[in-house]
Amino acid sequence: DCLCPTMTYRTLGGGCEQCPTSMHCELGSDLANLANPLAGSKEFPVPELEPRYWASLEMPLDIFRCRSDARCPGGKPGSACGQGLEGQACEHCKAGTHFDGQACVDCDGANLS
Repeated sequence: DCLCPTMTYRTLGGGCEQCPTSMHCELGSDLANLANPLAGSKEFPVPELEPRYWASLEMPLDIFRCRSDARCPGGKPGSACGQGLEGQACEHCKAGTHFDGQACVDCDGANLS
């Protein structure tokens, strides 16, 4: 079983492709590994997003630029949002919280409009 070299990844079709500019691909990165619960570990490397970028697990190569590194610190597609953030490009805080510039924090009864 051959591994794709660093800065390339194995496609679902089995070939090696150049890593997108907004991602980092370690030796052996493989899109099929995204389905594994251990995805992103040394044993199951995947293409990982650079800080300030986001992609869903379902469409890991459809990459969006985020507003800040705090919103999108980088990492595995589908799980690359900052603390308490969710949604496409990590744009939304979970209910009952607001973004303070670094993370989502409790509203504490504040009247936010």
